[in-house]
Amino acid sequence: MIVKCVKIVSPATLKEVPEHPSIAVGACYEVFSIEISTDGRARFRIVGNEWDTPALWNSEMFDIVDGAMPDSWTAVGANGSFSLGPAAVAEPGFWERYFDREPEAVAIYRRELGPLIEGRRTS
Repeated sequence: MIVKCVKIVSPATLKEVPEHPSIAVGACYEVFSIEISTDGRARFRIVGNEWDTPALWNSEMFDIVDGAMPDSWTAVGANGSFSLGPAAVAEPGFWERYFDREPEAVAIYRRELGPLIEGRRTS
């Protein structure tokens, strides 16, 4: 799934800002996963220029350019929240383990990221 950034909403303040060092208006990004919280807020986990730091961004910042979702995506829900993304990262606590740099979680992320990187190299 590919989206185009049309505005930037600060993750800290939830207010629109003119720029951010991690994302740019007009740029297209691969969506690694989609998360919907209990308050109904949808966020895209975006793979930006820093491959090892997939960040969550408010979905209202983007237009969908290519809505095709990878076959490896699955839906997981618990306690009113919902996520859609690679089955291998859907287990509870995966992202905490990944950002703690646990080797198994890092290896899983890199394996799932591979097709996105290959797509960038060939396009």
